[in-house]
Amino acid sequence: MDLRRLALLVGVIALLILVGVEMRAVLGLDLSPDSIRERVIALGWLAPLVYVLLLAFRQFLALPSAVILPAGGALFGVVGGTALGGCGVLASGALCFALGRGLARSRKQRTSFPEGTGATRTEARRGWLAGSDLVRTAAPTLLAVITAHPTGPLTAAHSAAGMSSLPWMTFLLATGAGALVRAFVLSFFGAALLELGSLRFWGATLLVLALAFLPFLYPPFRNAVFRRSAES
Repeated sequence: MDLRRLALLVGVIALLILVGVEMRAVLGLDLSPDSIRERVIALGWLAPLVYVLLLAFRQFLALPSAVILPAGGALFGVVGGTALGGCGVLASGALCFALGRGLARSRKQRTSFPEGTGATRTEARRGWLAGSDLVRTAAPTLLAVITAHPTGPLTAAHSAAGMSSLPWMTFLLATGAGALVRAFVLSFFGAALLELGSLRFWGATLLVLALAFLPFLYPPFRNAVFRRSAES
């Protein structure tokens, strides 16, 4: 049963990647906000929906949010870009979280427990998830900070959260808050790109830089980054 579940999970991921690659080829998307803005705006009334879908499946399109979110600001304005961008980042995070949770369950179910120990399947699953080292890195505050950071590793953080014992509702609240911050900052920057050299452009640039360095004032974030750097 566990092997079938794992095979199904791998198959779903492979299918999503194939669909994403095909969608990117059909739309002719490049790694630039201008390319995304031009392609999406040509879709007319479908533009908001397609924009959210691009963000939701961006990991399978090999399109970073730092490229898509500024395009949203240029397309829909700061308010529209923030709302749509936040929804898209949250949807993408929920997908990664679900895939991570499914992988964690499949991995746990391959662990054998001696008969007579009284450990039920549910207890075993909870024990494996609760004992995972990933629980510490999936703390709600740290997750919100990583999501809000303009260059935070969303796919890795959200997938790791899924492999931990973090509840769904906690994940959605933390990720949703961080997603709105990231979407606002990069949408503001994207809208300002239409006014290169203006006071608004330089203000948006300073805001992005400030937010990029601000999380390092949060000890768990700083310690996690430097610990990983030391280990590598």
